[in-house]
Amino acid sequence: ERDKDNFQPHIAEALKPYKLESVDALEAALSDERSSLLASLAANIHGKTEGLDPETLESQLQKEKRDLEDSFKNSERKVQSLQTSLATQITRKELLEEQIVVVKEELALTETSLQKALLNAEFMSLELAKAALLTSMQIKELETEISGFLSQKEGYERREVELQAKLAGRSLDLNEYETLKQEEKDLKGQLSEAQTRLGRLEAELSALEKQLERAKSLEKDRAAFQKTQDTYRALSQDLQGNRFQEFLLSQVQARLAIRASHILREVTDGRYDLRLIDGDYQVRDAWTVGETRSAKTLSGGETFIASLALALALSDTIAGSHALGALFLDEGFGTLDAITLDSVAAVLENLTKEGRMVGIITHVSALTERLPARLTVTKDKDGSSISWDLA
Repeated sequence: ERDKDNFQPHIAEALKPYKLESVDALEAALSDERSSLLASLAANIHGKTEGLDPETLESQLQKEKRDLEDSFKNSERKVQSLQTSLATQITRKELLEEQIVVVKEELALTETSLQKALLNAEFMSLELAKAALLTSMQIKELETEISGFLSQKEGYERREVELQAKLAGRSLDLNEYETLKQEEKDLKGQLSEAQTRLGRLEAELSALEKQLERAKSLEKDRAAFQKTQDTYRALSQDLQGNRFQEFLLSQVQARLAIRASHILREVTDGRYDLRLIDGDYQVRDAWTVGETRSAKTLSGGETFIASLALALALSDTIAGSHALGALFLDEGFGTLDAITLDSVAAVLENLTKEGRMVGIITHVSALTERLPARLTVTKDKDGSSISWDLA
């Protein structure tokens, strides 16, 4: 109480700027100010939350945030997928553009060779060369006409000889001589005309033969150019994305069939061979004189063996130049007979000798007994337990 009296002057002095007479008045003023601020804060929160409870609004906003983050991640994945696809398409486009450039260069060389061949044959264009070609029927008609003229010429020559022989063995008769002389003159005129016509026909025949040779040469060049063009067209089609991928896939499948066939023959004691024919897996059965049939006709155990052989071949292909360290097989062994099961186990044991770890999930006790290490799962009413069993 004494301290209060001592501090009273100091308190009164401190309250003067606020125009307050006592501490109680200050507390009342502060309480009013606090209530006013709380009311203003509540009104501000109410305006920003649109009348909703702040906790409810925060929960909604957190959910919207999570949804937006998930949407953003999905968009990022889509963008990455599109970028990968775009890169693939760009690579394919560049490859096709390179092929197009090569084809255009070959086509330009072909057109240049064709123009040189046309100029050597004295043709201004390919259309004129085609127009100069004669049909086989026209050639045969000309040959027949020439043959007729040659026969007629031989007849005239024989008749001339006969007439000269007659003149040599007879007495001169002026009237007959004049007649024969006129006849000889007429015959010589006819012979001259025939020879002239024959010469013209021979010249035409020679020209036609030259044209025919040129046409044959052009046709040969055209066939060669057409063959080259067909080759480039087929190459352009084969290098399209889908067909090129199908070709590569068929090559990989063929190699898989060859590798799997070695394993299949080993397991089946040389009975089955695996083949890839027209995109379908076929098996050749040595027990039926090498008959080839669809792999779909195999029994359950045989199908498992074929699938195992393909899986092993595929693992080698995927590994490439690297060693595939581990391989796990899940069931399927229960469909095998004792002899086949023994062959399969021998193949798997050979894989471990190559440095691989082979894990087998099975209920077949005859197979588990051959395994060097076993992780056994035991079930009872309290649940399941595991234990190691090392041979």
